[in-house]
This record gives sequence, structure tokens and C-alpha cells, in this order.
Amino acid sequence: MAYWDTSALAKLYLDEPDSSRYRKILRESIDAVQTSALSLAELYRVFWAKSVDRALTSSAPDALMTKISEAAETGRIRLVAYDRQLLLHFHKIIANSYGRPKPVRLRSADGIHLAAARSIAAVEVVCADKRMRAAAALLGFTLLPSKL
Repeated sequence: MAYWDTSALAKLYLDEPDSSRYRKILRESIDAVQTSALSLAELYRVFWAKSVDRALTSSAPDALMTKISEAAETGRIRLVAYDRQLLLHFHKIIANSYGRPKPVRLRSADGIHLAAARSIAAVEVVCADKRMRAAAALLGFTLLPSKL
């Protein structure tokens, strides 16, 4: 089972140079997209940033979020709730990351995503963010795509 972080999920809804790679991963998967509920807030920010940069119209962020909400309602996207189990995984991941002789300075949101992946027993992490990919690899997740 694969966990999708916001950086990868956004590529399914935006036309970016590498979007086709992420769409291919989704097409080849038999599972629904699994992501943290945090992704909804992060995606809305990403879409508005694209709108400010004129890569999207000002109506696009709300239209894209409607599509994502519909995908969540139909089960094509499954949202991992922020709950006690996720928080326990988060604490372990942060302690592991910062407790190393050479600390991995994991951001809170990345830690939440990785904790969400752990809480659903994901084996793979689909991610486009280099810092999060590095942390996911240290935690033993298989990375998709295999190379950026």
C-alpha cells in the first residue's frame, strides 16, 4: 500500500512537467490514494500559490478542492485522520530523526505525513519533496517514483 504526500498528490491535479510520472503510478496502483487529512489544507495553499503566480485562475483553487472532496467522498482518496495513533507514530519519528548523531531536521508537516503512512502500515511513500523523501528512506519506506 502506498501513502501519497501533498507534493505528489498535487501533481495529479496540476499540469506540471513531471505530473505524468505520478499519474502513471496512480494508474498502476490497485489501491485508493491514501493521504493525511492535513493534505487538504496543504493542497488549498498550493493551489492558491499557483493562482497568485498566474499558473491557475482565481476560481481554480475552489474548483480543484471540490474535485478532491468528491474523490474523498467516493473513496478514491482516503484521508488518514490525525488521531492518537498517528501522534504516537509522530513522536517516534521525530525522536528518531532528531536523536541521530547527525540529526535529520524533519519539518512537522513531513513528520505528520510519515506518521500517517506508518499508521496505515504503508510500505511505499509517493513523494516529490526531497527532504521528505530522505526522511522516508531512513525510515525504511520504498520511494515512488524511485528517482526524481
